[in-house]
Amino acid sequence: MKSNKGFTPSVENGIARGFPWKNISGLFFRNSTGDMNHSFARRKPMPFFTTGFTLIELLVVIAIIGILASVILASLNTARDKAANAAIKANISTVRSQLAIYYESNSGSYAKGTGITASPALCPTTIGTDTSSDYSAINDQNIFSALGQAVLKSGATGTCYYFTDSSTWAFAVQLKTGGTAGDAIEDARCIDSTGQVADIVYGAGETIADAISAGGVCMP
Repeated sequence: MKSNKGFTPSVENGIARGFPWKNISGLFFRNSTGDMNHSFARRKPMPFFTTGFTLIELLVVIAIIGILASVILASLNTARDKAANAAIKANISTVRSQLAIYYESNSGSYAKGTGITASPALCPTTIGTDTSSDYSAINDQNIFSALGQAVLKSGATGTCYYFTDSSTWAFAVQLKTGGTAGDAIEDARCIDSTGQVADIVYGAGETIADAISAGGVCMP
């Protein structure tokens, strides 16, 4: 039953009896269909975000992400190149220690017959077969393997040169970051039988072929 005032009978009776419904009577009423409503139930929750990102803001964020990505990639490439250079130098050091063993095992000789190189030569891609009259230290399995690993880390073909005769040897491998003539960056690591361990910087027009002199010594 609905009164003219729009309140429910229970609320009207409470007001008539003196209960303090007047302060809260506005919260309870019947709508046009006769259902009980609460005014606070109609309140809508406030949204967390009232506006979205603008196009300019999105473009700025994308540009910043692109710059950060390029910086990170450059740092990773630099670290990778340095690691490759360190591996090349480590393998060259292995060649030096293996040459001492080879020398003692071959009656105090590094090469004989066809194993002697008249001038610095490109390192072979396949290991040769030694005989009692024709042999070279580069055909030793351990030496050949260490040189092969160094060339692999160098990342290019034709980056290894060597020289061997009966009492002299020299080996040079281009570094991962090397190969550009005329700059101040180290281009190759070279070792020879005189005890040199040299980091070669190519002069104008020079390549790995110029790292070893005709007499089997690392060039300065």
